[in-house]
Amino acid sequence: MYTRLERIFEKFLGDTKSGVSESGQAQFPCVFCSSGKPNLEVNFPKGLYNSWCCPENSGRLSYLIKQFGGEQILKEYYQEIQNIRESRLYKLDFNDDCFEKPEVVIPKCCVPINKNLQQHKEAYQYLIDRGLNDNDIKKNNIYCTTNTCDKCTSNCKYKHIIRNRIIFTNWSFGNLDYWIGRLYKPNKYQTKYLLPLNSNKREIIWGYNNTQFDGEVRLVEGVLDSIPLPSNGIPILGKKLNSDFRLFNVLVEKANSVLLIPDYEEKAYEDWTRIYHDLNVGRLKGRVRIVDWSKLSIKPEECNDISALYKLMGKMGVINLLKTGYSL
Repeated sequence: MYTRLERIFEKFLGDTKSGVSESGQAQFPCVFCSSGKPNLEVNFPKGLYNSWCCPENSGRLSYLIKQFGGEQILKEYYQEIQNIRESRLYKLDFNDDCFEKPEVVIPKCCVPINKNLQQHKEAYQYLIDRGLNDNDIKKNNIYCTTNTCDKCTSNCKYKHIIRNRIIFTNWSFGNLDYWIGRLYKPNKYQTKYLLPLNSNKREIIWGYNNTQFDGEVRLVEGVLDSIPLPSNGIPILGKKLNSDFRLFNVLVEKANSVLLIPDYEEKAYEDWTRIYHDLNVGRLKGRVRIVDWSKLSIKPEECNDISALYKLMGKMGVINLLKTGYSL
């Protein structure tokens, strides 16, 4: 039924393991690694691919073709999709406007922080005040913007709203996946956080390539909170995490155990208690814990999140907090 699509994909992926199933799925050799194993699953009705051995690589089939197949094969694919729709012999469960994976681009006015530049002093000092050091800033590819947007073109969609921000960047295999801009000079005319246009936060797993899922995965709220962690820190980029998020599903499938690190405030514990119960099922049952800030003998007004703890008590303070994890 999907023979023509199978032939198109075999041109740049190689032969399928055993053809295409009745449900429209096929397994090809993974192109994201050198294993040669048929771990790249393609779902023709849904227009999606997923690598089981390199799970950070998943998305639209058109994006896969653009990466490895080229323009001619992409044209053949579009033509065959059109033929299938016109024939009405079988159903495709995706819309044509979903073909493209939006490209994430960092605005030109965002540049790596340089503590020696006068215009970067405030951004640099903001990070230092949060407990970071020069090595943290360099290691985590932290950028900033200043009070001017002189490098932005007149049609830049971020012009003016991106001023005075720390820019945290997330990279995968040399490609920019996502960025978050946080104000370091708050004002009532700008939102605290700025996200890339046309991006889907629910698809992002921040720092995926540096995470060892066979160890304990440590979840925090924001990017700044993940930097002080010794390893395996992933920010959930907000206050929600459920089955609608790719991170949630990867944790359920791959994580050995999970430690939740909410901010030190009552409302945060309420939000993270829900996350705890959602995660603490199936293979993760009994493997989810949450930290107990009260065991550190400090008050919320003294230190209300892990980056503040890092500044106040250093690495040992963070490690001591990790040791307080318990099951609800």
